[in-house]
Amino acid sequence: MKRQRYIVPGFYERMLTLAIPIALQNMLASCAGLVDTAMVARLGNVATSAVGIGGKWSFVLQMITFGFCSGGSVLISQYWGAQDHKGVRRAYSLGMGLCLIVAVLYNIAAALFPYEMICLFTDEEAVRQAGAEYLGIVCWGAIPLAFATIASMARRCVEDVRTPLLISGVSVCVNTFFNWCLIYGKYGLPQLGLRGAAVATVLSHVVQAVLVIVIGVKQKHFTIYGLNEVLKIPSDFIRKYFHIALPVIGNETLWCVGFNIYAIVYAHQGSENYAAYTLYSSIENLVFVFFVGACNACSIMIGKSIGQGLLEDARHIARKMLGVFVCMGAVLGGLLFLIRWPVIRLMGVESAYTAALTASILAFYCCWCPLRQLNYVLVVGILRAGGDTRISALLDVGVTLCWGAPICWALAYVFHLPFLWIVCGTFIAEDILKLPLCLWRMKSGKWLHTLTVE
Repeated sequence: MKRQRYIVPGFYERMLTLAIPIALQNMLASCAGLVDTAMVARLGNVATSAVGIGGKWSFVLQMITFGFCSGGSVLISQYWGAQDHKGVRRAYSLGMGLCLIVAVLYNIAAALFPYEMICLFTDEEAVRQAGAEYLGIVCWGAIPLAFATIASMARRCVEDVRTPLLISGVSVCVNTFFNWCLIYGKYGLPQLGLRGAAVATVLSHVVQAVLVIVIGVKQKHFTIYGLNEVLKIPSDFIRKYFHIALPVIGNETLWCVGFNIYAIVYAHQGSENYAAYTLYSSIENLVFVFFVGACNACSIMIGKSIGQGLLEDARHIARKMLGVFVCMGAVLGGLLFLIRWPVIRLMGVESAYTAALTASILAFYCCWCPLRQLNYVLVVGILRAGGDTRISALLDVGVTLCWGAPICWALAYVFHLPFLWIVCGTFIAEDILKLPLCLWRMKSGKWLHTLTVE
């Protein structure tokens, strides 16, 4: 057994080295989403709501893909720590195959039944028509997006965080340029409005996938050449993968169901209210990307430490990350509170009511941010990274579906509260129950599982 070290050397340097490029990559993606929303917002509340609702179905795909990615990343990080390169390639290639299958099925469903899918979220016919038009186009970016997402995840797990950042930067530039051209008809291109936003998103995903392939071939990287491992994976490895990944996939899928129950309740409160929530989500992502970066760094560091047999290091990293997230929540929440109105004004919102409601939701989020992000790092960055995927899934999904979703529904349809209080009440109800349960599991130490041992 390897000797345990009780002090993690260079914790903050390692965390920042991993977290900053990942945060920047996600910030680029969030900025692209914000630019999308800002450009579409100038087309009116119906278009903004349509993009928000169409994006919910893209979010479902992303969550399922993220489930495969997270399940694979737990294994990849631990195999990387154990220097088992065959295990790294196997986990990656299996996850890639599964993600592409899901993306193909999603693409077919959204291309054939876009109107029916949008109808689940709203009863406003104008929003249904616009959302179906948007979803029917944007779904064609699902396959290249799934490919690029899991390839980038695999690179980050082996501590290559710069290449995904470069690829995302180019993709965002492509998305922004074609949004400007195709929504408003610039540089001789047709003025497509909402359809232009969808086409621009598809083009950016295609460029992202092409860059992954070109760079991977040039580097002879396992994200391209490791895919031949899918034909050589033994059955016991597949069982191990699904033992880890299925709870995560179920977690993300069922959590997404709960989250979309929230979205259905919110969308039925009217296009002005839901437009405000869509704007809030786009702006909030500017802050959330920093938590994503830190959480990914935490996950990689914990997985690598466990793979090396340094379990006490993993505990120490987990404790440190809780403090980091509380401080980040306070600082970034305060910063967002100060800039919320300038950002809203830049987006050219159609009505004063929508702008004021967006600012109010953001103000609440800024105050609640430290507690809300603790749950995120506990579930995704600590418990799941330690291989405790079944319990973390139970805590995450159980609270969201069995507690948060019913309360959200009751606030809207039993108590008939204003939209702002429906959103705020749902956040509070979910977080105050989930946080103590996750902290209890972390303190028990039962979340640490060494997965590289056959």
